Parts: sequence; C-alpha cells; structure tokens
Amino acid sequence: MNEAIPGKVLQALRRGLGDRLIAVVLFGSRARGDADPASDWDLLAERLAYLRSLIREQGLYRIQMGRDMAWHWERPPGLDWSLEWRAGQ
Repeated sequence: MNEAIPGKVLQALRRGLGDRLIAVVLFGSRARGDADPASDWDLLAERLAYLRSLIREQGLYRIQMGRDMAWHWERPPGLDWSLEWRAGQ
C-alpha cells in the first residue's frame, strides 16, 4: 500500500471538516510497527462536535481564572467516572 495514503486522507479530512477535526489517530499494526506491505491503515478521526457532546453530557464546563481556563463539574461524578466512546459517532 502507498505510504502517502495517510497524508492524502488527512488532507481530505482537513478540507472537509476544517476546524471541526480535532484528532486523527493511527492504530493497529502500523502504529505498533509490525505491519507488512499489504497491511491496511487503521485511522480514527474525531470531530469537535462529538467531543463537545461528551463533555456536555458529563456536566463539565470551563470558567476563566485569571488568564487561564479551568474545568469544573456541574455535579461532581465521584471517583469512578469515565468517558466512553460510542460506535458510529
């Protein structure tokens, strides 16, 4: 498989999503370094809207503290909280 493919995919995602694209993650055999020439490229692209919805659902918000921003909870979740990625988002 052509090594230029991930760069072309990233360019297309940037063109299509612009500032809404927050991350592109390589995973699988190529990320582990044990791919062979026929291995596929496993890429995960995350959109800003999805991340915002996860944050909102968990009750997180930001406040200005001097020149910095700080995260706060609407309702503290306790010690066993986590965010889970949902398939198809």
